[in-house]
Amino acid sequence: MSARSEYLRQLARKCAAAADAAADPVTKAKFEQEQQQWLLRAEQAEKAELNLMTRASREGRLRKPALPSDR
Repeated sequence: MSARSEYLRQLARKCAAAADAAADPVTKAKFEQEQQQWLLRAEQAEKAELNLMTRASREGRLRKPALPSDR
């Protein structure tokens, strides 16, 4: 997990705590909705990072020069 996705999850946990502490149902619902948005962004950040690592790995394999043949 990247630092970015971990930070986004931390924000989601803060919203969850605020939702638990909220007495007003409307406020509670707003914090729960914000929590879901932070979790979605964290998942997107993880997928983006994985795609970058996969692409970099794949491009690295493609760019390696061929080994000289002993003919």
